[in-house]
Amino acid sequence: MTTGTAWLIRILVVGGFVATLVLVGPDAWAVVRRRLAPSAPPGPAIALDHIALPAAPGWLRGSLLRALLCDLEPRLGGAPRLMDDAALAAVRDALAASPWLDDVEIERRFPDRLAVRCRIRRPECQVVVDGTAVALADADGVLLPPGDGGHRLPVVDLSRAVPAATGVPRSRDPRIRAAAQVAAEWRTELAPQLAAPPRLIAIDADNLGWQHVADARYSEILVGLERAGDGGVCWFQHGRASRDGGPTEVGVRAAILRDVLALAPGLRGLAGGDLRLRNRWRDALRPSAEPATVADVGPR
Repeated sequence: MTTGTAWLIRILVVGGFVATLVLVGPDAWAVVRRRLAPSAPPGPAIALDHIALPAAPGWLRGSLLRALLCDLEPRLGGAPRLMDDAALAAVRDALAASPWLDDVEIERRFPDRLAVRCRIRRPECQVVVDGTAVALADADGVLLPPGDGGHRLPVVDLSRAVPAATGVPRSRDPRIRAAAQVAAEWRTELAPQLAAPPRLIAIDADNLGWQHVADARYSEILVGLERAGDGGVCWFQHGRASRDGGPTEVGVRAAILRDVLALAPGLRGLAGGDLRLRNRWRDALRPSAEPATVADVGPR
């Protein structure tokens, strides 16, 4: 076929197409628009209540699992199509807005599944104000819904206003992050070094920045450990977590507590002491019958 013949054929085809549009009128234009218009997003519709979530870590059970599911349930409505990028981005944004989830990504699993890849924040402590649990907090100080309280997380009581927190939104109260860091360090680093560690049941960060005892010899943070037998609280001067600028390394505090437990198994007979004194920890021990004073325990 010569070049001239090919061009003649093209001209005839295009001319016929134009003539059809002109002679047939609006109906032909409607057909063309439908043919050229973008089609509906391909792929099946995926019910979000069947979306695959990450496998639950071992700690996520009971009241914590219920709190997470209650937060996610209203975010998982609708049925976007598998290849609808805009709809999937909206789903990702809704899940990323959950305080429980971090680094959220939506993953397509052909032919007809969606999965969520993310990090689930682990709460380290419970924030209480005037006897009411208002939130949980992870090691970064991110606040999570309080749930129904069926857990054994250490309590951080923010009932007492401190100068550093006055006028500061509770979500940015520096005591929360400092206490959560201590709780995380206790769980992951200190407790594993002991054969039978006492349970950490409370953290007092009211003296953060030495707000109430203007003397650096006293602790910024106290830890409340459960005493065996009567379930009482033994308050030990502790300071910030080591990675957060604490004055004493985790291994030193673990060694001191190990010696304290050898002397007083289960902390029986003790009201508290000091986990920062590697050589004078015996001098800081207080019998449970001895009344606590500000000089003994700082802010309490």
